[in-house]
Amino acid sequence: MDAIYTFFFGRRFLMALSILASRLSSMMGVPLLLIFLGLGMLAGEEGVLGVVFDDYSMAFAIGHLALAMILLDGGLRTRLKTFRVGFKPALSLATFGVFITSAIVGIIAMWIF
Repeated sequence: MDAIYTFFFGRRFLMALSILASRLSSMMGVPLLLIFLGLGMLAGEEGVLGVVFDDYSMAFAIGHLALAMILLDGGLRTRLKTFRVGFKPALSLATFGVFITSAIVGIIAMWIF
């Protein structure tokens, strides 16, 4: 029973820390990714919290949850004016980058095989 309580308390504690980290990020101007990396190091096996990640599916889920929170936070903080300024260059760079990369990989694959 004690292990189950610790397990659920640990999850809730990490979730509360992630919410506070978002608030701390906005107050200090530090990227949320850096704060999440620091929290991950503190929560890890060698960190203060000492969470053992022997369940790889749970570690995978936690990693994806943290990534989703980082992307959500970045999307919510992006101003529409900033988005409009960077949309066309990003779209063209992504499109041409994919075409150029696929052409290079195709040429190398034809040469190797």
